[in-house]
Amino acid sequence: MTKYNMTIKLPTTEEIERITRECLKYRFPLFEDEHKVKSEKYSLKGDVWIGYSSRGFTFSGRRGTHFDLNIVGNLCLLVSIELESKQRGKGLGWKLYESVHSISKEIGCRAVRTVPSGGFFNSRGEMIKSRRDYLLERNYVPVNETQVEFATN
Repeated sequence: MTKYNMTIKLPTTEEIERITRECLKYRFPLFEDEHKVKSEKYSLKGDVWIGYSSRGFTFSGRRGTHFDLNIVGNLCLLVSIELESKQRGKGLGWKLYESVHSISKEIGCRAVRTVPSGGFFNSRGEMIKSRRDYLLERNYVPVNETQVEFATN
């Protein structure tokens, strides 16, 4: 078994929610107590989904600032992350990423992995930097042509 597939002993979903809230309070200045944090097991192997949203969990419409994580084996997979548009350009997006890194580390994952898409645009709608380049500039490393990873342990 490779280190990428090793399973860790995860805390309970209640403990994961507590860890998530604590990491957000410490790392993300926009976090408020009424924001929603949830975790659920989603596989027979015990893989866990962790969600955060400033507006609540819905499958239609905007969820405000949010992220979705899947804990699989010893990896934290960052499925989605978004900062409300009015908060962009202030360094808060990276604070949200740092919160994810902290959550991953506290749970015991060895890394955060994501498939970065999109990027950053100027007022004319032209991309000025890809999300992949943004993450590579901040100590993420390429895993393959589409994925990047940030070591937490």
